[in-house]
Amino acid sequence: MPRKEALRPAELLDAANAALLVADWQSARAHFEAVVAARPTADALLGLGVAARTSGDFAAATEAHERGYHLARASGDEQVAARLALGI
Repeated sequence: MPRKEALRPAELLDAANAALLVADWQSARAHFEAVVAARPTADALLGLGVAARTSGDFAAATEAHERGYHLARASGDEQVAARLALGI
């Protein structure tokens, strides 16, 4: 796999979600953090929160979910907002 710095945000998001599917929390978190740094989205923050929570970093998980919740609400994506609210 190419270095994550060379990947576009969409590719990073795909890699992050793939890492979540195989329970590679550390890689998932690193990829989601890179996505959020490049272009924060509610979906990326949801994934970041899941990866952080599963790794035991509850403060980072809550922060990611809160930030994602506000982005989802602002964009009118009530379904993602509800999923994020469950993690707050």
